[in-house]
Amino acid sequence: MNDLNFEEQQILYYIELNHYGKDKAQIFTKLAEELHFNGREFRDIVAHLIKEHGALITGSNKGYYYIATEEEYKEANKVLAKQIKGLAIRKKHLRLNWRAKNEPQLPIEPKKIKQLHFGRV
Repeated sequence: MNDLNFEEQQILYYIELNHYGKDKAQIFTKLAEELHFNGREFRDIVAHLIKEHGALITGSNKGYYYIATEEEYKEANKVLAKQIKGLAIRKKHLRLNWRAKNEPQLPIEPKKIKQLHFGRV
């Protein structure tokens, strides 16, 4: 984890020292406040630490923490997989909703309208 700037070092070392393991998780707003960052900036730095510097930071419904065990690692992976699946479903429905509202609809033939309303041909 070389080449960390001051803010990255501050966040990484603080979480690793004070929030090592799921039982010591802390909500991100409190962490950001304690370290004097706004929420967006804090989340961006944490994401950068994970992607670019190999930090083992994750989050749960209890907050952010530094992964301490293989069980926590596996749980974090399950949570991410579930989030990815949920986002894929959301993406699909967004595309379908866009198409339904913005693509021209073909007119229904009068014969088919009768079928729809009266069950006759």
